[in-house]
Amino acid sequence: MNLEQAFNFLINSYPSIYASNSLESSKYKIHDHFFNTIGNGYNSLNKLIKKLTITPDNESLINNFPSKYINGETLYIGYTKMRDIGLDRPDINSMLNELFTEEEKKLRIDVIKFKPLKINDAVPYPNFTKEYSMVWTMDMNQLDISWIEGAIEFYSQSKDFFNNGKVNLYHSSWPDEVEQQKKLIANYENNFTKYKKEGQSLSDFYKAISDAYEINYDGNTEKLIKNRWNKELNRIRNFIDETIEKLNNDLINHPNYSNKKKLKP
Repeated sequence: MNLEQAFNFLINSYPSIYASNSLESSKYKIHDHFFNTIGNGYNSLNKLIKKLTITPDNESLINNFPSKYINGETLYIGYTKMRDIGLDRPDINSMLNELFTEEEKKLRIDVIKFKPLKINDAVPYPNFTKEYSMVWTMDMNQLDISWIEGAIEFYSQSKDFFNNGKVNLYHSSWPDEVEQQKKLIANYENNFTKYKKEGQSLSDFYKAISDAYEINYDGNTEKLIKNRWNKELNRIRNFIDETIEKLNNDLINHPNYSNKKKLKP
């Protein structure tokens, strides 16, 4: 499959995961799955090709997808059975592999329970390392050129993500909400207790924390968290820049490259 066909395949196969308020958002989620998510099942070129080879079983899923999955309207998950135990709880094994609009709900008499789908922001998986990136572990020139173009698009959008206000949604970032900040500090300080030893001085305790987190700790947990995040943020930004540079080189060396294609900076 080319990347567009793979996108169609995934959004049709897992609409409750990849449906979004826009095509750009759904593409970002799926590109993140392919290029950046650990444990996605595509850890070798052979596995990727095997899973995404066009077959009679999947060819109906690769050419298009329902526009309702990306136009922002309220969608519902449908279940055909309820659990034997538990009040008003659907049997997850009876979940249908499609999503329904308000109007479509009226036509599905086989569905016992509908639940509104919660669409989350498109936030990248906490990774951005060479070890777990198909861009760095596979020969991208063995794939259709659309995969390289899509990877450039993904990392360029990720660069924007880490340079704007939404970065606070990322896994290890410093959150905006005060209650989340308090919870994060409490979690860190609870974890610090493992470095406390009987008879240990306060300075030795702080040093043990500093060594473990590779960030100087002086008793100010908020500062440690922010410094640790800034260090990680700089690492991610450098990784993205290096990856985009690599992908641009892959692109111009691809057998189907046309010099009319515009490279990303």
